[in-house]
Amino acid sequence: MKHWIFIILFLLIGGSAGMAQGSGEAELAQQYFSDGEFLKALEVYERLYKQNTSEKVFAEKIIECHIRLQQAKEAMDFVEKVIKKNPSEPLWLAQKGDIYFRTGKPNDARKVWDELINKKLRDLYGFSSVAGWFASNAHGPEAVRTYLQGRKALADSSRFTYELAALYASQGNFTQASAEYLNLFKYRPDLSSYVRIQLIKLVTPESQAQIEKALLDAVQKTPSDQGLREILIDYYLETKNFQEALVQTRALDKVTKGNGERVYKLALTFQSNKKYDLSNKALDYIIDNHAQSPYFLQAWNEKAINTEIRALEMRPIDTVEIRKCIKVFDDLEKQFGKNPYFFGAFLKKANLLIYYLNEPESGKKTLEEMFQMPLNPHQKGDINLMLGDVFLIEGDYNSARLKYGEVEESFKQDQTGARAKYKGALLSYFRGDFDLSSARLKSLKENTANDIANDAIKLNLLIQDNTGLDSTTDALQGFARAQLLIYQNRNSEAMTLLDSILFAFPKHSLTDEIYWEKANIFLKGGKIEEATRLLDKILKEHTYDILADDALFTLAEIQELHFKNKSSAADLYLKVLSDYPGSLFKVEARKRIRQLRGESL
Repeated sequence: MKHWIFIILFLLIGGSAGMAQGSGEAELAQQYFSDGEFLKALEVYERLYKQNTSEKVFAEKIIECHIRLQQAKEAMDFVEKVIKKNPSEPLWLAQKGDIYFRTGKPNDARKVWDELINKKLRDLYGFSSVAGWFASNAHGPEAVRTYLQGRKALADSSRFTYELAALYASQGNFTQASAEYLNLFKYRPDLSSYVRIQLIKLVTPESQAQIEKALLDAVQKTPSDQGLREILIDYYLETKNFQEALVQTRALDKVTKGNGERVYKLALTFQSNKKYDLSNKALDYIIDNHAQSPYFLQAWNEKAINTEIRALEMRPIDTVEIRKCIKVFDDLEKQFGKNPYFFGAFLKKANLLIYYLNEPESGKKTLEEMFQMPLNPHQKGDINLMLGDVFLIEGDYNSARLKYGEVEESFKQDQTGARAKYKGALLSYFRGDFDLSSARLKSLKENTANDIANDAIKLNLLIQDNTGLDSTTDALQGFARAQLLIYQNRNSEAMTLLDSILFAFPKHSLTDEIYWEKANIFLKGGKIEEATRLLDKILKEHTYDILADDALFTLAEIQELHFKNKSSAADLYLKVLSDYPGSLFKVEARKRIRQLRGESL
């Protein structure tokens, strides 16, 4: 028994020592090879191969050493021996062809590879392993041939799609790469999202035409395939070819006998990307072809909104464009009458008349006529809030207060009531009753939506900062009156009052606020240079004050919307993100940057 134990231990120890020695020699051989000492490496690899002839890597290294030593005959003799010993392993024939190829005999290499690919390979393993070897050894065309022959021999047109797509893309053949991904979609429609992502990854300025050709060819072969058209539409959106996206979406709507939903959603995409003319074209298609669709009235409504957005995006805002927008709203009313579906559009019309054209009486008339429509309580609340604003603009402060109070009382628990309460607090501020205003603002800042809460916090901070026990409220009284004048569109009077405050209270904490109000008056009057100068002063002299990010964002808008300077605008929006990471403008700044860079939203 002890005798056998001793023998087993001897074999185990000896075997372990042999393995360790073999591993050490393999490392030594690799070191020689890495150092370019191929003769020494060859000697070690030959010794290792004799010890373990089933180890492919040693045989491959022997062939490589012979080629590096320019020993073509020796390399060929060796691979022939390996092939004779392993006749069922097709990779050695691939190696044989590679020896011919690397030693300047491409025709001989082609003959070997042709025989291998067309006659020797029979099963999935053979085609996969040989094609993979070709791909790993920079023989891309042969890898493609092998996969295609494998697809034919195995009678499976869906086989090797991933591999072929990657190979074609690496060769710059994006038409075929795209065709392979679309081939995958043909057999696996459930992978449509994956296919879309892979096609988008292929998109470069150089590849676009090839990808488009593959997509169009596929769509033309099966025009009724909804999934293919959707992939093509996504491609056009990604490449900013919005016109073609619209063409294909309309075609898909017709093929599927849709109700215009896809076209409507595309119109909104165009709208968010500031492509208002294309958005209107999409909406016109719905108006002309889907009178019974639930998107028919929405299309009319969005056309009116496009006109408004375009007008309000200008810097300075162009009153001529505002009047064109008013006409669109009027046409809407002529077409559909006082249809409650267009309540929002009619409210927008009143808003433009009151706040942008300084025609409060016309706005009031529009609002009062809206009461003829069947309205829900919140819609009535919206009208009354705007009527309160009209009274405030006209200087009828008691009527304004009553309107705000009426809405606040009717909607104590929701945002309509909160808006009314904020407007009441703002009225008290304008009138110089800072204690009452502050009390109302404090109750708002933690119990309402972000937009109202933020406004309430900012106004309350302004009051607190300028009504301390050790300071007079004279400056704030004057500033509040100036802001009321601006609200009432009495800008010349407001400018005079603001200048007088700057003169009477130099270096006051309100200075940046005064600069801000003056800049906006200049901007409204089209005096861009004067506005820019004051915005720059805010950034330089009040870098860390509350209005600094407002000033920076406005400068970016001026570059984007007035000067049409995309590069400068993008730089300024980026500066908003970097210098003021807590800014309320950060989300919008990111959106503008993406738009300026031509990215889809």
